[in-house]
Amino acid sequence: MNNAKKVLPIDAGYVRSGLYADKTAAQINESVGLPPERLVFKHAPGTDWNRYLVAKFDTDSLDGNFFRLSVKISGGISIAEADVWYEAYPIEYDGELKNLTYNTLPKLGEPTSRSRLGGFTGCDISDYVAKAKAEGKKNICFAITATKYTDAELRLTNPVFSGDDICIKQYESKDVSNYTKKLTGDEAKDSEIWAWAEKMYAEWHARYEEMIKEPPLEAELIESPEEQYTERVWFSSSSKTFATAKAEAKTRTFAALTDIDKYAPKKDIPTDKFGGLMDESKKQEATGFFYVKKIGKRFWVIDPLGYPFVVRALSQVVPNYQGSVYHMEKTLQKYGTLENWGETIAKRLRNDLHFYVSASPDPHVTNIEEPIVSQSSIGFVYQYGRTIGTANSKGGSSTFSENNTMNVFDPAFVDFADERAKAAEKNKDNPYILGYTTDNELPMQSNMILSYLSIDPENAVNHYSYACAWTWLKNMCGKEEPTDDDIKPEYFELFRGFVWDRYYNVVTTAMRKYDPNHMLLGTRFLTGVRSAEWVLKFAGRYLDCITINWYGTWQPQADSVYLIAKSANCPFMITEFYTKAGDSGLGNTSGAGQYVETQKDRGMFYQNYTLRLLEAKNCVGWHWFQYLDNDPRNAVMPDGRIRDVSSTDSNKGIMSNEHEEYTECTKYMAEINKNAYRLIEYFDTKYQK
Repeated sequence: MNNAKKVLPIDAGYVRSGLYADKTAAQINESVGLPPERLVFKHAPGTDWNRYLVAKFDTDSLDGNFFRLSVKISGGISIAEADVWYEAYPIEYDGELKNLTYNTLPKLGEPTSRSRLGGFTGCDISDYVAKAKAEGKKNICFAITATKYTDAELRLTNPVFSGDDICIKQYESKDVSNYTKKLTGDEAKDSEIWAWAEKMYAEWHARYEEMIKEPPLEAELIESPEEQYTERVWFSSSSKTFATAKAEAKTRTFAALTDIDKYAPKKDIPTDKFGGLMDESKKQEATGFFYVKKIGKRFWVIDPLGYPFVVRALSQVVPNYQGSVYHMEKTLQKYGTLENWGETIAKRLRNDLHFYVSASPDPHVTNIEEPIVSQSSIGFVYQYGRTIGTANSKGGSSTFSENNTMNVFDPAFVDFADERAKAAEKNKDNPYILGYTTDNELPMQSNMILSYLSIDPENAVNHYSYACAWTWLKNMCGKEEPTDDDIKPEYFELFRGFVWDRYYNVVTTAMRKYDPNHMLLGTRFLTGVRSAEWVLKFAGRYLDCITINWYGTWQPQADSVYLIAKSANCPFMITEFYTKAGDSGLGNTSGAGQYVETQKDRGMFYQNYTLRLLEAKNCVGWHWFQYLDNDPRNAVMPDGRIRDVSSTDSNKGIMSNEHEEYTECTKYMAEINKNAYRLIEYFDTKYQK
């Protein structure tokens, strides 16, 4: 299959109403001192001004049968608004964009497509372009704008590579020259592989047929009164750009909930040793292990004693993150022994800060009389990729060499997963384990079907992946010799469901065999999963709870939380989020967290972010990332390689490298953590429908 990515050069212009309605982009830029292509928001406060980015390209450059062509705009700054969209309007304009003004902008009709700010797929204009090209249209022109005012700077951006290149991405689709039934050179072996692929499709399709007959899930949009967002915090995507590219985020804190006493009066209800709410009227079956249950319209974690529990977790509670020698020296200098460190920190986290859980904690905080609950992790497909030579991650996310495809269809993966899952058997009776995550930040590309169809079929590591992808397409389109022209738009999302269904089918079968007691918490998806409908649907079929590392936003977007609830028949939990502050003295050049100025700002971010999660009836908790700051001394390994490109010099911790607590931050954390159950009562009572 010829699946080359082609970047199409285009013209880009900019127009703006109001005082600049008669000015061209160059004149506006000279007046306001900003790059014109980076401003497409509309309706600035106190005005009715509109701003449009205008993009134009020549259809002669579309020299194949394309089937997906997207204009993608990405936010230069994440923002507080949760429902900002941008829309693409086709316009009739054959002139030069450098001469275009708002007053000469052609009349706009209806938008052809729209996409949410920060989305990964962009505005899909493929249908419009195909029709226009078929009609012999020479030039195609779009005006693009946001649906309402936003502080975000937007730019038409290259969806293939990072940077500010103005372009459009096209997937070419010509003759499928490398589609072949020949894989290994052994006809009998090839027949075995293709038969296995048919089996994979049949099993998936049976589950798919069951799911499409199921009634739609109920969900509610979150209601957040604008008047509660009384604070302002300045932030940026990184310290390097803070001086010139910072944004003011509307921020809600606990103090802003001035009517909380009316809807959730203060009362003393103790918590049990796990952190569960010891309200006998809410008590459920005590199984001796954590599990999830939907009570009314809200999902809860139920603790081993049967009490409702909200996960308030701190990742990586260890004395020396990533083996830092400096961290260990400071730990022993301050606490004397690791045993004393573990006892002291566990009490501080549980009793004062109300963090009850940790992902990957040190044994010295779990093997004590009052331990921190552990969220454990066992790797599967990434570890399998290492054994066959395809895993090639350089940072926190898991990536693979063969078009970033995962070998989930390999028969050998089943036996490998079974062997890996045996590690859970020794802890199957431990009540202090919340559950298991499997793998971390695995591939989620929206064009996953193209990745699998275009891998080298003669490479032994690709045989089953290649055969399963083409067999899936063959059966879906009903053609014995399919081509990429047979890929319908809906296949992009459905194929992702096919891949992820296989992953979870293999992994959960193995895990349940050796540990039937603890929750299965998924793969710590990246933020993009929030719009991956069929990935969520299949994940919800196998998991107790979906886990997401949710970055790039001041708070989770309401519509994203709603879409997760509409798709997955299980709750979700945030397993990574954080900000980093300038007053820490660290460089803060690495990591996904946003940059703020002070520890107080970090604490306010925590409150704003977690209040949104407590509002959501399908969220059961969160993990702040992490306990300790990055140690810059530990960033480079003895052989000169960077230990982890995402963890070199950033203020992620609630503790500094000297093991000093950032109390200006943690006092805000403790306030939310301590009042989590009261806040749920407040939201559920106030917004009861």
